[in-house]
Amino acid sequence: MIETDYRKCDEIWRRVSPSLEPYPKDCSPQRPAGQLTTAGGCCMGDAARDELDALQGFLREAISDAQTYRCLATCAPGQEGRRLMHHLSASATERTRTLQSAYYLITGQTYCVTVVLPPQPKLPWCDRLRARYHEEACGGYNYRRSSEETSDVCLKKLFRDLSAQKYHNAELLRKQLARML
Repeated sequence: MIETDYRKCDEIWRRVSPSLEPYPKDCSPQRPAGQLTTAGGCCMGDAARDELDALQGFLREAISDAQTYRCLATCAPGQEGRRLMHHLSASATERTRTLQSAYYLITGQTYCVTVVLPPQPKLPWCDRLRARYHEEACGGYNYRRSSEETSDVCLKKLFRDLSAQKYHNAELLRKQLARML
């Protein structure tokens, strides 16, 4: 079976005769399922380069979150609190991997950064949960806002998914706090 690269065909048609539609309306080729079109640029391509600063900021935040939750797991009161902190650390680590893959798809380069956390204040446990709740909720808001501002379809979906994940994490922290009060 011959595989057709419809993007290449569309590019050639645009050069040969930009005013003509390459395929009649009733005879448009059926693109294979999952193949992306190039209208407005491909996913995580040139249009996404405008989002690199936001992506790098989100990466630093995710790495910081993973380190913070690992640190909090060591001082959490009770097994339930330690289990939640380990879960949230794993969630942040997965978010880091997801963002690193997006960065690689856009740039072709890996993004490596180490975040060094400042010393953590000796706060009561409920105050730490409160602070982390606000961090997660604000992160959810920032991902949602970025999803609305980007023109890249794939980044839009990625940011929406990560926003939902951050809001879910905030809800887990709220429930943990409710059990402790």
